Amino acid sequence: MTEHSTQGDAGDSGEQVRPVGPEPVAAGSDGEDARTAAYEQEGVVVLYDTENPLAWIEAGNTVEVGQMA
Repeated sequence: MTEHSTQGDAGDSGEQVRPVGPEPVAAGSDGEDARTAAYEQEGVVVLYDTENPLAWIEAGNTVEVGQMA
């Protein structure tokens, strides 16, 4: 997985940046803090890095979400 940060110098301001949309759901269901989270907006599921929500997450392959459950 490759991270492509789009924060630039904005991350130095100390402000917490969160995606706009419904309340995110942590990817880990065991109660631990997850590195990724997801939310659904207009029928599309958005996965993002909880430590850097403005970063792009790139994967080398795709899998059905149901395969990961």
